[in-house]
This record gives sequence, C-alpha cells and structure tokens, in this order.
Amino acid sequence: SISQIVRASVMTRHMSQQNMLFVFCAFNVIFWFGLYAYFQEKLTIHGDAPPELVVMCPQYFIYTVVAYCGSYFKRGNTKKEKSSTREEPEGFVARQPPWHVFVCIAAATFGSYYFSFRALRHVSYLLKVLGKTCKPIPILVLGLCFGKTYPPRKYASVLLITSGAAVFFLFQAKPPSPQVDPVASSLDWAPLTGIFLLALSLACDGLAGVLEDKYIAEFNLGPFDLMLRISALSWVGCGVLLGRDWLILWHLPLATWQLIGVIGVCGGLGQVFLFVSIAAFGSLSTSVVGTCRKMLTMLTSIYVFQHPVAPAQVVGLGCAFMGMVMSTGFKPSSFAIDMNVLAWLYHHRKLHQTNHVV
Repeated sequence: SISQIVRASVMTRHMSQQNMLFVFCAFNVIFWFGLYAYFQEKLTIHGDAPPELVVMCPQYFIYTVVAYCGSYFKRGNTKKEKSSTREEPEGFVARQPPWHVFVCIAAATFGSYYFSFRALRHVSYLLKVLGKTCKPIPILVLGLCFGKTYPPRKYASVLLITSGAAVFFLFQAKPPSPQVDPVASSLDWAPLTGIFLLALSLACDGLAGVLEDKYIAEFNLGPFDLMLRISALSWVGCGVLLGRDWLILWHLPLATWQLIGVIGVCGGLGQVFLFVSIAAFGSLSTSVVGTCRKMLTMLTSIYVFQHPVAPAQVVGLGCAFMGMVMSTGFKPSSFAIDMNVLAWLYHHRKLHQTNHVV
C-alpha cells in the first residue's frame, strides 16, 4: 500500500542520515583525538614536560568550557522541542542525581588521566597507548564479579591484546631514554614503574566505566551534562592539588602554553563527538571508532617520532591489532535486526514494483 511505501522510504532516508552522522562523528573522533595524541607526545617526547597537574589544570578548564557550550546549545534545542510538542505536567520535577555521583566518576576519570600521563615519564608514548588498549581487562573482571557473562570472543580478544602488550614490553630493544626518569632508570625500575602506573590507570578506567553505566541508567544523564560536571569537578580538584605549582603554571613559556591549549582544545572537541557518538549509536559502534583511532595513533607515532621497533615487537603489535579487531565484532542479534529491516524494505519495494506492473 501507499502508507507502507512511504514508511519504507522514510526508514531508508533515516538510515541514510544516521549513516552520514556516524561517519561524521567517527571522522571527528579520529581526527581530534589523533591531533591530541600527536601534540601530547610532542610535549613529553624530550622529557622536559611540566608536572602532570600543571598540564592537566588548564586542559580541564578547556574541557569545562567546551562541555558548557555543548550543554548550552543542547539545552536550547531541548526547550524548542518541548515547546513544539508538549509541556510537562504541572508540578513535574525531574530526578536530579546527587553530587557524590559526579564526584565518584570525576575521581575515577581524573585518576585514569593522571596515572597514564605520569607513566610517560617511564615508558614511551607508544607503549602507553598499547597499554591503554587493555582497558577491557578491568571491565571484564568487574563484570565477572557482578555475575555478568561474556562470549568466548571477548575472552579471546582480551587475551590477544594483553599478550601483544606483554610481548611489546618484554622485547624492547632499549628503554625509551628521552622519557625515562634518571633516578628510576639507574635503579632499572622505570619500565616496571610505568607499567604499574598504566595498571592503576586501567583500574580507574574500569571503575569509571562501571559508575558511568550505573548512574546514566539510573538518573538518565545526558552526555553534555555528564561531561560538564565531571570536567568542572576535575578542574577544581586539580587546582586544589596543584598547590605551589601554581607558580610554575604562571611562568610557563608561551610555546608551552600554546601547546597545552591546543591539546586541551583537541581533547575537548574529541570528547564532544565521542559523547555524541555514544548517545546516538551506543558503545558497541563507538568502540569500532576507538579501535581505529588507537591503531592509527600507534602507527602515526612510530612513523612521525621514529620509535625503534624490534621484530618481536612487531609481532606483539600484530597480536594486539588482531585482538582489537576481534573485540569490535558485532553481536549476531543486532546483525539479525539489521537484516530484518533490509528484508522488510526489499519485500515492500518488490511488492510495489509488482503492483505497478499489474
């Protein structure tokens, strides 16, 4: 019938728009986070980067400003949509989450960023990115503790990523001397210290992921509101912990200020498109984008900064890449839904052609 044909055309147009939006978000996530990784490695590659909190404080301020702008525009669009559709019943009050919710999430994300940034004093940026690909490990462990089950593919992907990271670490030709703390290097503790800091960062990542999933589902938090409050709390906490290092912050060279500002803007814009992608397409599709970003970051780092890579480390990278690709496999159920939609469209289009011929 005509109504079915119109419905099919609307669904096709909607799918096309969604695909364009996904490509747009994916491109911006890869682009902005790629620039973020490049400039961050450029800041730390020679071992003369400012203290971690000195770099993080202005970055969190920029994140807060970017998140506020996104939240402001989102709030304006929401008001227009509500005014054009229907008003909330009189006396309706939306349930607001308590502040300790955002404090817990902000503490976890702050710890993840701080420990991973601190690890750059002891390991190369390449190993840091590769280590962060082991993020599914704490999520897997915490999920098992809460009684969740995972398909064998998930265990295999985590095993491949972890094995690849371990091989890459064990077969280093020599420690990354430009970024190694001299005192720790004399004691041969630098690589182990870096791995320990990356492990702490991964633990904070897993905790932040669990808390975000829990509270987003419980309080129906919007992506920009969550990003704004987490960034603001992290900025305030960073300012308190900075202490006397405020003097270092104000006396930074102009070139360092510019580099930190560029890192903050790139990271803030990358987070905006990441949150939009998660809200629009879910974490599964977004994880595919994250996997591509990590691969491109590692390959770009090797090419641009000329990191020495041993043959065994190439094998480790290959194992990690295989694990990352395996971890992005779509669920059969979601694929079946997509096939049902396509079958429905094909059936009604064929029916329309038959009726037209008749």
